[in-house]
Amino acid sequence: GLTFQTPALTPLSWVGLATIAMLLRAGYCKILPAYVAGVVFQLTGVFWMTNCYSTLTLTEARVSNWLLMGLFFGTISPIVLGIGSRLRNRWPMWLLLPVIWTLGDLLRFEGGRLIAGAYPWLALGYSQTGFLAGCQIADLGGVWAVGFLAAMFGGTIADVVSERPSRAAPAIPLWPLTGYGPFGSAPPLSPPGPTSPFL
Repeated sequence: GLTFQTPALTPLSWVGLATIAMLLRAGYCKILPAYVAGVVFQLTGVFWMTNCYSTLTLTEARVSNWLLMGLFFGTISPIVLGIGSRLRNRWPMWLLLPVIWTLGDLLRFEGGRLIAGAYPWLALGYSQTGFLAGCQIADLGGVWAVGFLAAMFGGTIADVVSERPSRAAPAIPLWPLTGYGPFGSAPPLSPPGPTSPFL
């Protein structure tokens, strides 16, 4: 959640995702802790709502909106982690984690239509603004591709740390996707256009 706030600690998201992946790999997936973690993630990530997002001007209404959205969207964590726990022994984490995390982002986005018309916040890709080379892949798949790449990085760390580096080997050919970043952000090769003496 702190990666979305002012500190913008992008590497913290990779460490957090790797930790979640290692817990999944170890078979630890309890509904209540997953829900509590999901609620804390939601409340931390959108804390700014208590100051500016409400159709009402009362402070209490802003806080209650923030709390209700946290309680509602916190349910996504046990859902996607439950799916992950079912597939943890069949899929490597470098692939499983980005699939379930992107699914969670999409559920949050679509679930927002039910209560607020939209909920475009907290997709993992938005937390990667400090990693510009990884963000350039948004050209190819939007914020979802950026989040998928970040979760793949966390899953690869988990595969290597959890004594399964051989499962991480197939991810190696995918890492050149981060090389698209410098290519995508390079200045254009065409000569500059005409200039005006009045500017």
